[in-house]
Amino acid sequence: MKKVWIVLSALVLGIVGYVAFVFYQINQETALMDSLPTGELVSGVFAIQDDMVNMFLVEKEGKYIAFDAGGHAETIQKGLRKLQIDPLNVVAVFLTHTDYDHVAAAGLFKNAEVYVSKAEEQMIDGTTPRMLFFKNKLEVPYTTLADLQEVWANGTRVRGILTEGHTPGSMCYEVDGRLLFTGDLAGLKDGRLTPFNEKFNMDTETSVASKSKIDGLTGVQYVFTAHYGFAEYNTLFDSL
Repeated sequence: MKKVWIVLSALVLGIVGYVAFVFYQINQETALMDSLPTGELVSGVFAIQDDMVNMFLVEKEGKYIAFDAGGHAETIQKGLRKLQIDPLNVVAVFLTHTDYDHVAAAGLFKNAEVYVSKAEEQMIDGTTPRMLFFKNKLEVPYTTLADLQEVWANGTRVRGILTEGHTPGSMCYEVDGRLLFTGDLAGLKDGRLTPFNEKFNMDTETSVASKSKIDGLTGVQYVFTAHYGFAEYNTLFDSL
């Protein structure tokens, strides 16, 4: 019996040590991120800051479409109040993927249709764990999108571009051919796109390869990342 307790104690200590190491790595990586303060970025495009991540809203005639939904519903509520945006005026939410820091406030938008890529369903139906025994959740009804599928929301054309790697169903969104929301496809440093933090990617090699799918998009003016700010599109593609 004593040997059993020794083995069990060692197992528990090993698990606790591993979890502590993972959280240490997460803290180290998130310290590198540089999210934007809450406010209007360019005409009709707004950011809400939620710690190290941003969600974005695009306004047209008093209605909004959102890209991602932050990591804390309360923080997103405060950001909406600061921007004087009624969550009932958000008519669509496009999720770049389903990690917790991108979906937490999705339920605030009672009048919105929520979209996520078809390939990301495996992350929320229990098929594919995010890490060991950790699984993603999406606790609102949603509609799935195929790669390169276009939908119209609030008179705005949104095209989903599957950019797998960070998660298997990560998706960028091109809006009216002029705005691009990339989620966690990449970071920004010194005015250039960089690979996203490897510790958070499920498949960094695939993520880097997916970047080619957003090269050469005619007419795009701005690129908005979830954790590293935004930049003019035509300045970004010299290196990755």
